[in-house]
Amino acid sequence: MGTLTVIHNYGDPDADSGEVSWAGEGYSPDGTKTIGFQSGTWAKAGINTWSLKMTGKDSREGGVSTESQISLETLTWSGTVYRA
Repeated sequence: MGTLTVIHNYGDPDADSGEVSWAGEGYSPDGTKTIGFQSGTWAKAGINTWSLKMTGKDSREGGVSTESQISLETLTWSGTVYRA
């Protein structure tokens, strides 16, 4: 679970891009946790879709990067996290 923070220019509600950050924590079946932080950009990729590109670190893998899409209509995320 985590929190996605989107930086959106208040003066431009129809902006096509901006900054984004992620702070999250994952729970493994063995009871261990992974904590991660990433930051990057969001860009409009369709009427109700944003593309995200972020880089950062997590407590298990170290450096990571993510390429993903969020459907604002269905509130679903799909993407891949890569070791950096």
